[in-house]
Amino acid sequence: MRVLVTGAGGLIGRTLVPLLQKQPELNVISIKGRSEIDLSDPVCIKQLPDSDAVIHLAGIVGVTPFDQDPLNSWTINLLSTLHICEYARLKQIQKLILASSYLYGPPQYRPIDEQHPLAPTHAYQRSKYLSEQVCEQYAHNHTFQLQILRLFNVYGPNQDANMLIPSILAQLNQAEVRLRDPYPRRDYVHVRDVAQAFLAALTTPSPNPVNIYNIGSGSSYSVAELLDILLTQCQHHPEIIWGHQRRPSDVDEVLADISKARRELSWEPQVPLQEGLKELCAF
Repeated sequence: MRVLVTGAGGLIGRTLVPLLQKQPELNVISIKGRSEIDLSDPVCIKQLPDSDAVIHLAGIVGVTPFDQDPLNSWTINLLSTLHICEYARLKQIQKLILASSYLYGPPQYRPIDEQHPLAPTHAYQRSKYLSEQVCEQYAHNHTFQLQILRLFNVYGPNQDANMLIPSILAQLNQAEVRLRDPYPRRDYVHVRDVAQAFLAALTTPSPNPVNIYNIGSGSSYSVAELLDILLTQCQHHPEIIWGHQRRPSDVDEVLADISKARRELSWEPQVPLQEGLKELCAF
């Protein structure tokens, strides 16, 4: 199977591509970033090599870029997805796997399963929601299989410095660590486990034309608990200063129900948060 991976130079792609390359039945074609092929340009459709399946990771990730440069962020996320779908139609690929995000808003119940009502609260989440809609329409109209992985809080080596864990690690050698809010609880899943989820989605027969899976750890930790683990693992003791500031779109607790991924993909997260954070302290 020829597998095209977009966004191969990002956090997930750097772990996923080597994992896919180890599979003897896969021929992996990776697109690292816009310097190779600009997926937001319709010309890209003619530039992309033939493939049988696509893992679409490319796009702008996180809240900060959408706050700072919304036009560029919306353009890249929506147009790159649209062009990948058109590529999938023209090349008659077998399967498209989309990296999506948490879209559920303030939880009505926990843990949150895939049937929970969608309520994206930030522009980044809305871009992922619209990307899902575009992919679903193309999949229904043009009969390729679609797997959507709704990723919870992914972390790992070389993550963007604007994300919570890298921002804490960057401050640990200083006299003070400044953070917004100790209370929000999130479901953190290691990038190695996320890569395994994409491999499982690629290689497992799909039960339905469109399948959606939550990919998380099934556990939640507050920012304060996360910080305590990092301080213990990294053996630093700076002064902690809480700003007690919360983003307007923030929610109290995020906790994934991953039973569907367990059942249909035979996927199970393997990296405990304590182990993953210890690795980052030594990185």
